[in-house]
Amino acid sequence: LITKPRTANAWFGVYFDVQARDRAVTVQSIKTGCSSMAEGETLEVQVWSCIDGSGVGKEEDQSAWTQVYKGSHALDLIEFNKFQTSTTKADQYTELPLASPITLQPSERRGFLVHTNHIGGLIL
Repeated sequence: LITKPRTANAWFGVYFDVQARDRAVTVQSIKTGCSSMAEGETLEVQVWSCIDGSGVGKEEDQSAWTQVYKGSHALDLIEFNKFQTSTTKADQYTELPLASPITLQPSERRGFLVHTNHIGGLIL
């Protein structure tokens, strides 16, 4: 799954859900990149997974989340243009391998958070 950058940065992080459709899906890593505001800077990056289901409504409940990745990275710069119609290539993103793969069963939904210590740390 690759999303096309549409705006500037995602501030310090971004919450999102992943849902398996008609078959199991295993999430082994998350790929992300930075905006020009954080280009070349080493960032503290964390990935969190919701313990049970969607992250919607649980964003501020720390007990609902478990950390599945932590590391220091200079993330790859993702160039964007809000009028761009082409998609961004997967190899342009920095891979963040999860401590253990997370398998979602058919129809199962799981919330994720990618967070950095910089306001321009992630591209959205």
